Amino acid sequence: MPTKADRVLIAVPKRNIETWFAYLNENHHDVNEIKRYPKFRHENDCKPLANKLYHICHVNQKPLPRSAPASLRETCQSYGVLKRNR
Repeated sequence: MPTKADRVLIAVPKRNIETWFAYLNENHHDVNEIKRYPKFRHENDCKPLANKLYHICHVNQKPLPRSAPASLRETCQSYGVLKRNR
């Protein structure tokens, strides 16, 4: 968890970013961090999900449900602490 002195947060999915994107894609609420999810063919394909991630962690700042991957929950929580400490 960040402290008041921290100014940088490194977000690291347990498996890969596609795990987080699979969760954010409303069809995959049973996502786990062990399974391999397919990579996107083009950067633009993941842009809506990246925007959704930004909205969830930066704008809403509400705790994610237990169904979210643990690394995603922890990252959004840590981001919120870092943002409040600025």
